Amino acid sequence: MKERVQHLRLNMLASLVLLAVTLCGCGYFPGMQPANQSMFDAVEQPYTLDTGDKVRVIVLGQTDLSNVYAIDQSGQISMPLIGLIDVRQVTPAELEKRIAARLGGLLREPKVTVEIETYRPFFILGEVTNSGQYPYVNGMTAQTAVAIAGGFSPRAKQSSVEVTRQVSGEVIRSTVPLYYPIRPGDTIRVHERWFQSNDGLYEAAAHSSGIARAGRRAVPSRLRFKRGAQPARASCRHHLPFRRNGCLLERTPA
Repeated sequence: MKERVQHLRLNMLASLVLLAVTLCGCGYFPGMQPANQSMFDAVEQPYTLDTGDKVRVIVLGQTDLSNVYAIDQSGQISMPLIGLIDVRQVTPAELEKRIAARLGGLLREPKVTVEIETYRPFFILGEVTNSGQYPYVNGMTAQTAVAIAGGFSPRAKQSSVEVTRQVSGEVIRSTVPLYYPIRPGDTIRVHERWFQSNDGLYEAAAHSSGIARAGRRAVPSRLRFKRGAQPARASCRHHLPFRRNGCLLERTPA
């Protein structure tokens, strides 16, 4: 009787956790924020330049000034005759006006065109095959970024990702769907998924201790469920044994 009551309590706890996850945006994880309006508004805003971008500046009739310039760590480019120009968080159209204004004292009615030669890279971390820094592809989405990084890992949450972006000088971090457009300089994090056994809800291990907690029970990390097996102790001797109805918990290779 006691075992049945405990089993019902665990099922109720799992249901409450699932309800909380759903209400928090279908895929909420601790430390993540549901996508806010400013993150979606940023997609419609003109692209602004920053460190890592390369711009092609064309000054009509001035071959010495027309060239490709890389934006340095201070957010500036250096051009002949006019020296350093601050270009961080300005659009290419705004940069055209700044350069023309600086050249106004040297040239008569300078005609300036600015094009983006190379976008700054994006970064992807977490549960992907090859995390790291990658060149930006124009028009890419979060799903494209995951594909470039070699796809999801076996433990990845595949319905949404976390994106960190600088919007109007403010760093914003939000949970977004896979079809969300990615911009140069974005940092994407793929989190581990939640999965459900036949008597409880568990989270893939994400702690340095190797333990993920489900209710009041400590579950060894990197567990694989084998259905149809008899209830047995966890294979790892360093953790307390526990039983799961109809499932055998085993540690998978690292």
